Amino acid sequence: MQSEADERNLRELTEASALHRYEATLLFGQLTVYLAMLGALFNAFFRNPPLAAPDQIVLSLIGIGVTLAFAVINHRGAQHLLATIKRAEELCAELGMQIYARRVPPATVFTGLNAVRFLYVLGLVCWLGLLVRAML
Repeated sequence: MQSEADERNLRELTEASALHRYEATLLFGQLTVYLAMLGALFNAFFRNPPLAAPDQIVLSLIGIGVTLAFAVINHRGAQHLLATIKRAEELCAELGMQIYARRVPPATVFTGLNAVRFLYVLGLVCWLGLLVRAML
C-alpha cells in the first residue's frame, strides 16, 4: 500500500513529466517562430530593389532586438525546463522509479539547448554584420 507521501510524490511526478513535455514543445515552437521571423526579416533586407541604407540600419536593429528577445526567452525557458527535470529526477529517486534516472547525461557541449543557443548567436552575428555593412 502506498503512503500518502508517495501518492503525493507520484502526482507531482506526473505533473512534472507533463510540464517537461510542455516546456520542451514550447521551446521548439519558439525556435520555429524565431526562424520564421528571421527569414521574413532577411527577405525584407535583401529584397529587390535594395532598401536604402537608413532602412537597412533600422531593419538590422529590429533583427538584433528580435534575436536578443528570443534568446532571453529561450534562456529562461531552458532554465525552467532543467529545474523541472531536476525535480522529476528527485521524485523518481524518492519513489524508486528509473524513468528520469536513465536519461543520457550531457557529457559534452553538444546538447540540444546549446545547439539552439548557437542559432541565436549566429543570428545575432549575422544582424551585426548586416548593420555594419549598412553603416559603411
